[in-house]
Amino acid sequence: MNSSICCCIPLPKVLSVAADNAGMNKIQAQTLLESADAAAMADVSTKYGYYDPDSKEHGDVYWRTFIHKLAQQAPHMKLPDLMELTHS
Repeated sequence: MNSSICCCIPLPKVLSVAADNAGMNKIQAQTLLESADAAAMADVSTKYGYYDPDSKEHGDVYWRTFIHKLAQQAPHMKLPDLMELTHS
């Protein structure tokens, strides 16, 4: 996963997803973060042909995709909460 994760980014709400994530466990949170990371890297690679974690342009695309994926799957959770759950 991208090592420059900022744990202070709140996830935007996605109104079309009404799932209650209060019961998410550690494995589900880890899987969600890994899936969002893979989707973000794939999106950057598709757009630019490769993924450079030090590139601002790549980072912007990465974070938009990463946060969007998390917001779709866990609209009621914030990134710090997911990170804390994965490290519990």
